[in-house]
Amino acid sequence: MEETERNAKKDVTFVMWNGNNADDYKKATNYFNESQDEVNLTFEMQTGDYNTYLGAKTAANDLPDMFVLTPYSQVEQFAKNGKIVDLSDQPFVDKIYSNTKNSITYEGKIYAYPLAQDFMGMFYNVEYFEKAGITEVPKTIDEFEEVCEKLQAAGYTPIAATYKDTEALNHVFSCLLGAAVNDDSTEWIESMQTEEGSFDVANKDFIFHFCDILKKYSGDNYMDADYSAGYNTFVSGDAAMLLSGYSSNYAALIVGTNLGGLGTLIASMASLISYKQVAAKYPHLRRQYLAIFTVDNLIFLAALYALYAFY
Repeated sequence: MEETERNAKKDVTFVMWNGNNADDYKKATNYFNESQDEVNLTFEMQTGDYNTYLGAKTAANDLPDMFVLTPYSQVEQFAKNGKIVDLSDQPFVDKIYSNTKNSITYEGKIYAYPLAQDFMGMFYNVEYFEKAGITEVPKTIDEFEEVCEKLQAAGYTPIAATYKDTEALNHVFSCLLGAAVNDDSTEWIESMQTEEGSFDVANKDFIFHFCDILKKYSGDNYMDADYSAGYNTFVSGDAAMLLSGYSSNYAALIVGTNLGGLGTLIASMASLISYKQVAAKYPHLRRQYLAIFTVDNLIFLAALYALYAFY
């Protein structure tokens, strides 16, 4: 009996908010459980409002063993109230990027491990851009708005909506706010922590202007579509762009951004331009170029379809 108890695994529960990578976490959990004999890790993905879940668990003094918190304010709140433990002496602390330590520190002590450094960017369908006469990727908000107008005039829904998930709009706003405060971000965060700062920053107008563009060019019923619907809309070709952060659905996104320009010479403006250059300089190689181009593109097209089907 004593040997059985000594060899029994300790049950540990890890809870995270709803997202698109639940399968990845479940696979990692299974791998971890199979790789050692000390801990039995259980992973749970919350489907409702995560902050409401945390509030209820905190009030009931029934928080899980491990859970995800928003950096800075939420970490500070839970550390201040004694709901999370000091991890400053753990070996992983030396591996944390120095520019992220402030987000998980309270009174000089480390209280969490940064899960990821996320990004947000715009995926776009190459074919739709070319058919709408867009030759350059926009670099300013005004240029982005012009691109949306051209796409809509060409009959495409410019942006796939994902705004039913509060996480989507929160992420958009935080990224835009970070750009607005720019080099003053550290000072601004510190001022908000001490309740001396505000959201009334110098460049706040462009934040709401960008959100108005999203609202205008994301189609009808844009508040009814969540992340999953947005991904499907983009990948199926029903929208020209997708504003998204990290995604484990990379295979689908590769297909969504590149599929239009593959298969035939006329599918891509860039391909036509390259063909004309070859034909002008080496007219005797036109047929050979066309044959090689077509075969290579069809092979890559098949590979993309296989990648999408496999994942």
